[in-house]
Amino acid sequence: MSAEQIAAAWEQYKEQRAAQSRRRRTRIRFSQFTVLSKIGQGGYGQVFLTRKTDTGEVCAVKRMAKAALARRGAVRLPPAAVHEAHVC
Repeated sequence: MSAEQIAAAWEQYKEQRAAQSRRRRTRIRFSQFTVLSKIGQGGYGQVFLTRKTDTGEVCAVKRMAKAALARRGAVRLPPAAVHEAHVC
């Protein structure tokens, strides 16, 4: 590879990494998903089978009500929900 090709490949790599980093920083909202069905409901919220509208990826999303958590005095997430925070 020539020095010009290496420089071009490096710039492309940096742009891809920057775009990936921006996607990670964006806040995930329930409106970014299409609900396919309701899987279940618990004390802290509901679980839905969804499809992410931009990627078409199918995943489960747990929607938690902040007001219900505040009423119960559970300002911090329950231990089980911490492991469920990763979407898709």
